[in-house]
Amino acid sequence: MGYLTSAKAEDLATGETRDELSTFNRADLGVSFGGGFSVPLGGALVFVEGRYSLGLKNILKNTADTEGVTLKTRGVQVVAGVTFHLGHR
Repeated sequence: MGYLTSAKAEDLATGETRDELSTFNRADLGVSFGGGFSVPLGGALVFVEGRYSLGLKNILKNTADTEGVTLKTRGVQVVAGVTFHLGHR
């Protein structure tokens, strides 16, 4: 689930920025799937994960100008990190 907090567009010709928040629905719903692997390294664990997110909901508000137009979110995420054990095992 996602929630839109701001939406701005910049006119490349003039450099002007305008608020586009009223163009979009604030709430979004999607599904993510992916996988990863981890490798022990000394006393730590190194991991890498990949995810693909697919929006399930049209985020574009229906107006006379956008009737029949659908806009959904999509994204790719790559996560890497190291975990350490704290305390006694």
